[in-house]
Amino acid sequence: MTDIKGNTPYKTELEGVKEHGELFFTYYFQKKDSKEISEKLTYAKLYKDYNWIVAMGIHLDDLSIYVDNTNNQSSFILRQITPLFIFLVLALFVFNSVLLMIIEKRKSKKDNQALQLEANQDTLTGIGNRRYGELVLKDTFFRFKRDKTPVLLAFFDIDYFKHINDTYGHDIGDRTLVQLCRALEHVVCTRDALFRMGGDEFLVICSDIGGKNLEKISTTLLETARAVDISSEGASFSLTISIGIATFRESDINEQQALKRADKALYRAKEAGRDRCEIDW
Repeated sequence: MTDIKGNTPYKTELEGVKEHGELFFTYYFQKKDSKEISEKLTYAKLYKDYNWIVAMGIHLDDLSIYVDNTNNQSSFILRQITPLFIFLVLALFVFNSVLLMIIEKRKSKKDNQALQLEANQDTLTGIGNRRYGELVLKDTFFRFKRDKTPVLLAFFDIDYFKHINDTYGHDIGDRTLVQLCRALEHVVCTRDALFRMGGDEFLVICSDIGGKNLEKISTTLLETARAVDISSEGASFSLTISIGIATFRESDINEQQALKRADKALYRAKEAGRDRCEIDW
């Protein structure tokens, strides 16, 4: 038997399953309940145990209907999900952009904080430097004028600090400054209240301090300094400081007027024998 193209489907089927056990092949065959002849895709398999050949097939033009339907459904689904996909991509892009901006902003903020800390910090002792001390002093004076809260300024230096440097060397001099600052940081009134103004000169700024507490604060500073012990190559020595204290006055035009009074009080303490405090009332 041959089809309209001269193919021998039954022979092809028998030879194919005999050689391979199963076979896909095509031939032309009349459609069921129709006189139309079209190409048919057939699969045949040999079951040796029963000596059976089972074959099944479908006309390719019928299969094309399913393919066309599937393609149409796929196209429809693709048209439906494409806007959603584009939206998701854009949303992801926006999310990533915002996330990167937030990360960059936080990094920039940390970098700025680090730069600000570096700009405000004394490199040797780690406390506030002169620049920062003057900024805090100016801001504290502004709040004093606004809120009328009492403010104490304690200006002090280390007694005979030049002698320490000349006798023990600048390394020991630097260690002296660091150890004194570490000790005083625990007794000053608030954080960011202790500043190195240059060399061995320091400033303490305390707000909300009444007149009756001035002597108590000066005594605390003096005793803390005396308790600092510096050792060097088997030798050791203790420290003393001289302090000048002043407060802001209503008549002050700026913060520098009070700082000058504290500086003058410091020199009076030195002239009176050092290791003491003078208060500008």
